[in-house]
Amino acid sequence: MEAAELPPLSGRILEHIFQHLSAFQLARARLTCRQWNEVITGSPQLVAKFRLSLERFFCGGETERDFMLENVKTCYSTADYGASHLIQVEHVWVTVGPNIRHLIIHDCWLDLSKVGYMLRYLPNLEELTFTPYYLESDMIKDVKIDYRMDKLATLTIGSTDRIDEVLDLFKQICSNLVVLRVCGKKHDCNEEKLLNLIFASRDTLQEISLKKYNFEDEFLTKISSMDRLELKRLSLKQCYIESEDDIFNLSLAQPLLEHLDIQSAQLRSNEVLVKIAQNLPYLRSLKINLNKLKGSLLDDSLNCMPALEHLKLLSERPKRIDISKFQNSNLAKLSLSGITLTMNTLEGITNNLPKLKTLTVECSEHKSPLPQSVLQSLESLKLKQVTNLETTIYLTKSTWNLKHLQVISCDLSGKLLQSICQQCPLLETVHLESTYYVCDSDVQLLCRTLKRLRSLSLVDCRLVSDVTVENVIVHCLKLEYLRIEYCRKVEKNRRWYQTEMKPRFKISIGPECWYKDS
Repeated sequence: MEAAELPPLSGRILEHIFQHLSAFQLARARLTCRQWNEVITGSPQLVAKFRLSLERFFCGGETERDFMLENVKTCYSTADYGASHLIQVEHVWVTVGPNIRHLIIHDCWLDLSKVGYMLRYLPNLEELTFTPYYLESDMIKDVKIDYRMDKLATLTIGSTDRIDEVLDLFKQICSNLVVLRVCGKKHDCNEEKLLNLIFASRDTLQEISLKKYNFEDEFLTKISSMDRLELKRLSLKQCYIESEDDIFNLSLAQPLLEHLDIQSAQLRSNEVLVKIAQNLPYLRSLKINLNKLKGSLLDDSLNCMPALEHLKLLSERPKRIDISKFQNSNLAKLSLSGITLTMNTLEGITNNLPKLKTLTVECSEHKSPLPQSVLQSLESLKLKQVTNLETTIYLTKSTWNLKHLQVISCDLSGKLLQSICQQCPLLETVHLESTYYVCDSDVQLLCRTLKRLRSLSLVDCRLVSDVTVENVIVHCLKLEYLRIEYCRKVEKNRRWYQTEMKPRFKISIGPECWYKDS
């Protein structure tokens, strides 16, 4: 008996279905859905899930370029360019430029003058990620900058040899930045250029994220005294800050800060931290370095931050702290790096931090196990370079609600992994990296046990082979992403990638040079 032929779904119903799919899932749906092109191109929200790759536009011939432009339909809002050279082709930018809202330029050999010329054709650009690996700027002085990019709100600038010229270019064309992220090179950064760019957008700027900057003594002072600048997020990563007074003065000048990352600052006294906390009543995220902080008690300072939702405590040298009297009904994420909590603190976490859902423990040694009450309440757990792991994670017959697990550079045995999988049936994401004792049979049991698994990462797992990939394809029916990189027993000529076993999910295998030939 033949099955009844079902009527085709309407475009409106398909659009609602497609809204819940990822870009990878949408691309797979194209193989079976005849209305795919019509539904996708007719919905800006669905088109926004895809990126337009510009590499072929500039590398191909003129005939191929014109054909591709004809089929682009000027509907993409996100564009990606990562080729070796940026060729100036005016009619390409005229066609696709007005619709681009987000442009990503990375790993390119660029002439800054061509960038200045190109940006003229992107009047509606809202976000720009600019991370070339080499930049020439000799001709930029010949480019006439007679345009503005008033809609550009988010600017990310990666480390480059000509970062001062880049900052100067964007200072001329941007005045409404909301988010500014800059990665310097420590030895070749003119802070005046950076200050000028911040000053140009001081009326709208809410977030500044700086990385690898060696500040002069007055840099943060100038930020603090800048009129009309009201920041909500400030992040200083790998930026050497000697004076804790600069951070205190900054907290006085920016009372609206909600996110403060000062892992580079050398705080020496708990009293200063208390004063900083009192100056920032809206603080929701704090990342600090306790390397030079005297004493082990942080209760007074942390209790001054009732709105705190994310706390990261860092120390380059092993440090034991006591926050057993720290009570916060909002804290959902706690990260500890080089920090060991006292037993009193561990036992009180469940009552003192009732909303804690994410815990990260790095570079530490806990002689006592994490309490079961804590593990049962977590949704995400990350363990990195944790010694005596089997002591830290003491398994019982109780069930945990864990959904995301990361284990990196730990002595994770196959037996412990199997026990965790059986105790955490709700796991959706598992990331294992440099766990040298995990083998194919352990991963096979993981695949059979975790029915909800959506993402699996196996990085530098030396005992994992192609057998694992085959087991994942067969047993992980809900998997969307598999990352299997730097696993030396995976063969270059992978039989699992043949037509009959081709994965239905996205897979990343890393550089070919790491895999042996079959």
